[in-house]
Amino acid sequence: MRKVTGDDELALGHYVTVGYALSGWIGSKVGKPEDSTENLKLPVWLSIFKDYVVGVSITIIIFFYIAAIAAGKAKVEALSGGVNWLVYPLFQGLSFAASLFVIITGVRMLLGEIVNAFVGISERLIPNAKPALDCPIVFPFAPTATVIGFLSAYVGGLLCMFAFGAFNMAVIIPVAVPYFFIGATAGVFGNATGGWKGAIAGSFVVGVLIAIGPSTIYPIMANLGLEGTAFPETDFNIVGLLVYYIGKFLQFIF
Repeated sequence: MRKVTGDDELALGHYVTVGYALSGWIGSKVGKPEDSTENLKLPVWLSIFKDYVVGVSITIIIFFYIAAIAAGKAKVEALSGGVNWLVYPLFQGLSFAASLFVIITGVRMLLGEIVNAFVGISERLIPNAKPALDCPIVFPFAPTATVIGFLSAYVGGLLCMFAFGAFNMAVIIPVAVPYFFIGATAGVFGNATGGWKGAIAGSFVVGVLIAIGPSTIYPIMANLGLEGTAFPETDFNIVGLLVYYIGKFLQFIF
């Protein structure tokens, strides 16, 4: 977080800490922080992607159209509430982008208030206390890395989906929303230590990891009567697998 924010005022409170730490480590091995995504010189026709709201809007709209075309007219119209099936993906993509803009605006406002509030807490109640906030807290520090991280992580998730199907494993379909928030955050951490190369490589590995984890733990969830349930967060899956196998080991001993 120090390399992301440039200071020691904030901590990250999200259930993918293992993934983000891994992304940062991978970034440090494949690139240089000086080659930040925010310093990329894009062609004129791609310069609009320097504005993360525009970049996310276009990217998400494309993803929604791919999903809508794959699902077909009948299934989309069953969900659209009377909206034309070709217009519905556009509305959904713009709605997602608008929601993200509201989140980022709120994050910036929160940063200006919560840090000051914690000064009093750390001085009077809990020495050296720091606020730990959700993953969008890092988005304003590297907006371009969020788009790159999402795309790279999603590619990793898609590859895993096809690979799992080929090996008869539980297939995890990469849903856009969790892959956006987790992949984007991983991209920011990878960028902080390895620039654009770190953002791509780190978020790709995290995209694979948040597919492998749920697929691995899915049989355990099914045995508990939770079929159809999966958690993409790396921390949940790692702790869940550890608890399960420790329990199996103790059961074997006793």
